[in-house]
Amino acid sequence: MGRRQKVRSMKTLFKLQENGHEINDRALVSLYPISRRFVLKRASLWLLPVPLLAVLYLLFKSQPSFAALNAESGGLIARIVLYSAAGVAILGMLKVLYEELHRICYYYGIDSGNFVVRKGVILRQRGSFPLSRITDIYLARTYSDLLFNLCNLHISTPTRESSQFAHISGLSRKSAFELQNYLFSLLEAKESEFKVRPVQRLHPHPLKVEPDTFTPQYDRRVEHRAMANG
Repeated sequence: MGRRQKVRSMKTLFKLQENGHEINDRALVSLYPISRRFVLKRASLWLLPVPLLAVLYLLFKSQPSFAALNAESGGLIARIVLYSAAGVAILGMLKVLYEELHRICYYYGIDSGNFVVRKGVILRQRGSFPLSRITDIYLARTYSDLLFNLCNLHISTPTRESSQFAHISGLSRKSAFELQNYLFSLLEAKESEFKVRPVQRLHPHPLKVEPDTFTPQYDRRVEHRAMANG
């Protein structure tokens, strides 16, 4: 999605918000997608042994000392290394495929005033966090995230489960900052809306004030009743 389409979508969301309609945005995952570098990060430990085993195989084939050791075993060592490299490569490609499916199935967005997160390939998980309950939104990085230039967005709520579930991993640094600013703008809009609505809810109708017992109108009614009884 281009920059103009992002700006147009943001303007549409804020227009809905300004008109007082319920915000129902299912495009956050499209506006701020998880980077494909996150797939490489998750599968890197599975793919790392492949080049190491390939180098070891070449040593047994080219270096005299390793070649002599391989010859004594009848070429068994070189075959074991080769088959191990092929097996690890297959497992690594399956891991890459799984992580790509995980990235595709990852969803996050705003639905009826709630921040919704859905993730998982086989065992699907879903979390819904009201915007009014969000206390903080912060970014965090690990050393592996720094290596792949990734950021993780965390959302804090009073519930304990939010620290384990309400986070989005694998965002690019730019997308993470933009998503954080966008969510902060929604929280500010919700706070301003909350400051106005309680008065309207507590007093949906104008209060009926009883006439003062010492007003002239009340005195005349009492006087007419006394004359009628007399």
